[in-house]
Amino acid sequence: MQNNQAEYLYDRMGPWPQPNPVLPNDEFPTVVHVPTDEWWYYEQKIGIRYYTQMFYYIPAALWYAFNHKGLIPVSNEEFVDFLCVRSYAKFLTAVDKNDIPGLLPGMDMNLVKADKQYFVSDLYLMHSIPSQPDGQCSAPSAALFESPGGDVFSPIAIWSGYNEQGVVIYPEDGDAWELAKYYCLMGACYRLVLSVHSIMHFPMDTVNAITKTALPKNNLVLKLLYPHFDFSLELNRGVLCSYSSPIKNHPQFPYTGMTGTDMQIAGLFADAHIGVASRPKSYPPFHFTLEPLMDNHTMYARFEKEYYHCILRFVKKVIQHLPDDDKPAIREWADYIYPWLNKHVKAHHHYVSDPMRHFPSGAEIFNRLPDGDLVIEKLLAKIIWDLSVGHASDHYDYAAMNFQQVPFRMRIPAPDGKMIHHFDPKNARTWVDTFKHRMEWKMF
Repeated sequence: MQNNQAEYLYDRMGPWPQPNPVLPNDEFPTVVHVPTDEWWYYEQKIGIRYYTQMFYYIPAALWYAFNHKGLIPVSNEEFVDFLCVRSYAKFLTAVDKNDIPGLLPGMDMNLVKADKQYFVSDLYLMHSIPSQPDGQCSAPSAALFESPGGDVFSPIAIWSGYNEQGVVIYPEDGDAWELAKYYCLMGACYRLVLSVHSIMHFPMDTVNAITKTALPKNNLVLKLLYPHFDFSLELNRGVLCSYSSPIKNHPQFPYTGMTGTDMQIAGLFADAHIGVASRPKSYPPFHFTLEPLMDNHTMYARFEKEYYHCILRFVKKVIQHLPDDDKPAIREWADYIYPWLNKHVKAHHHYVSDPMRHFPSGAEIFNRLPDGDLVIEKLLAKIIWDLSVGHASDHYDYAAMNFQQVPFRMRIPAPDGKMIHHFDPKNARTWVDTFKHRMEWKMF
């Protein structure tokens, strides 16, 4: 027997996903029609703060820009901390020796030792954003790290892709090496904020909307997830669709401090969704997973996974109280979400068969996995983890980075060889670049 319409939020006429308005084939589904009540609640709690901050933070950002011109040096130890320890460690990919020449063309393979492990932080995504006519410079890059094991990493080389072939820079190359590090940090900043972190935001819009519309108000799964859905639909719609969004990068706004046009920046989101075919290891296409999809070779990955398992233990206790009467609606809920999150238009509508690497169908939702956990337990833990710890830890760590070492814009071109004339990091960005970046940083 179907539930009465009044037993659902918004009388079962609530939000629902649709193809992304900007790049319908290359980006995640989007929820464009947000319930009015939720929109006003967001405006009261978040929007007003953004509006007031946009005006009242301007003097502080101007003061900062005038007193902190350009960038400051980044030591090799700090470089390792950025890319191998903190949130940027998400991009660290374990590679075989045979992978290295493809990721760092021109690499001196005599430096690669048989008894060491190697990892690449691949910032190739910046190929989508060319240098701009007004002097803003951009270039893809990739950093190679060596490790004897454990949490010890040493930087070995940086590929700077100033042209199709690029050049490989080594620590002994002086100013070229120092400049190449800034381009890696710029690429890592863009990959976190505009690519990898989008996986935390936009797939969950589908889950958020369908959960609110398809499950009755008394369903245990809705009660469990609902507190974690606050503000997300409104925020994500504004980011993706609003003319004044930071990612549109329209220059008249004080908080638009990125490099690139709106469509060039949109390409970074597409890389997170459909992947980069030429670099499948470091840029695989998105697939929903029942656990955080991170290797355990970094402390950041282990930190996030331990929180996931903490949430999983809590969810297991909750699911013990799931009434049988709730299960038909949950199966239907899973079937509604299944096609939205498992479909890749450019992958010929391929659905992943691995039970851990796709959003489960209604027929799978109560199956038991080989490790003994129920699919629904892992699924709900992943959703909660994503919307809480996984999301917040990226924001927290990014905000805690040294602002003077992580550029959003560069005014000195990427190294095109090992020998470059001395450059002053203070000239790497203008005070306007710093001001706009500071305003955008405050918003994030």
